[in-house]
Amino acid sequence: MDVTELRKRYAEHGQEHVFEGMEELAPAAREEFLRQLEGIDLEELDELIEGYRDRPPAAPKELRPCETIREPRSEQEAAERRKALNRGEELLRAGKVAAFLVAGGQGTRLGLPGPKGTFPVYPITGRSLFEVFAKKLLNLRARYGREIPLVIMTSPVNDEETRAYFEAFHYFGLNPSSVRFVVQRTLPAVDLWGKLVVDMPGHVHVSPDGHGGALYAMRESGVIRELLDGGYAELFYFQVDNPLVKICDPVFIGYHNLRRADVSTKVVEKTDPAEKVGIVGYIDGKPGVIEYSELSEEELNARRKDGRLRYHAGNTAIHVFNLEFLDHLARGGGDLPWHYALKKARTADGEEVEVVKFERFIFDTMRFAGRVTVLEVDRREEFAPLKNAVGPDSPNTVRAALVEMWARWLEAAGVEVPRDEEGRPRGTVEINPLFADSAEELKKKLPPSWRWRDGALL
Repeated sequence: MDVTELRKRYAEHGQEHVFEGMEELAPAAREEFLRQLEGIDLEELDELIEGYRDRPPAAPKELRPCETIREPRSEQEAAERRKALNRGEELLRAGKVAAFLVAGGQGTRLGLPGPKGTFPVYPITGRSLFEVFAKKLLNLRARYGREIPLVIMTSPVNDEETRAYFEAFHYFGLNPSSVRFVVQRTLPAVDLWGKLVVDMPGHVHVSPDGHGGALYAMRESGVIRELLDGGYAELFYFQVDNPLVKICDPVFIGYHNLRRADVSTKVVEKTDPAEKVGIVGYIDGKPGVIEYSELSEEELNARRKDGRLRYHAGNTAIHVFNLEFLDHLARGGGDLPWHYALKKARTADGEEVEVVKFERFIFDTMRFAGRVTVLEVDRREEFAPLKNAVGPDSPNTVRAALVEMWARWLEAAGVEVPRDEEGRPRGTVEINPLFADSAEELKKKLPPSWRWRDGALL
């Protein structure tokens, strides 16, 4: 590479400071640094900085809650749900559904030095998140007689380790040819003056481009066209931190397909006004996710006539996308907006500075959709994200949610579950997703003589 020309390019964009001290680097480190600099799109960076500087001042938006599909409350709604289930199962049997897993995060906040998907989340066997998802896909393959392709979006920091993990465990029984890895890109962050930040000698500070980067990663890798050419029509999208997720839920897929939606999303009921969760609703007349901070205290506490919160549809980051719609967006049919987040970063000199991080969100695809379907589901059955080492959304709360869910399944199958004074199961059980991934399936498979015992595995 022409170092002189590279220096000139960076000087033209006002970023020549990154070369300070480069001569002190070892030859290999210097080459690596120059490769990173060569890979930064300075024109795009200028546009991002300009967009941040010229962003309009925060102004009141027209915000409205959305209506959701809830558990059937009439025979007509029950019939529609049965129809949705049948359609979803038809699509799965016909090989029309693929899955997309967002797994670019590290387990640092959980004390895990590696990809978050390798965290041992199950309470007895210690099955990892990745293994749980693989077993659920294997269950679906056995039920519907079709291999469901799994696209896993990693990041530059965990891609190699994630691939090695799957290889070491022989893909947990999945066909390796059915698993496709794509890498989320990173973008440089800048300080409040628009300058690149060198966070260690020979390295510019970068961060992932948000879960909306999935669209970019799919486009650049050619995954969307590969799936369409393979006859797939719908893409089930989920994130790595939720072991309760019903992968490729046929009811969800069926509603999405029957209503000819471009995007569908699952929500859970928000019951605590103080819960800091995005709300699916309408922003200036277009569907999207309303950030918690965009709602006033009055709006956060407002209730409907039935007592539910007015803004109640909590975002779960579980979606179904029509692949033709994604292909349309990827080919220029809609440019997802950039969002800006202020974060702390440490410079090579050890100074902590505030930086601007640029990211896109996948739920912004809703604003370009012709139709959006919102399905409200039971949080206890489908949503227990793993985010923190202790406290809410921690390993302890997630494992407790898993055991409580399995206990309810067992009770539905006629098993007496001993509970303490607070109603929690006494002891721990674990159900392999290959054995059963729902109360209905467990009821069909459970031996009549089975009794609850602490430490039981099914």
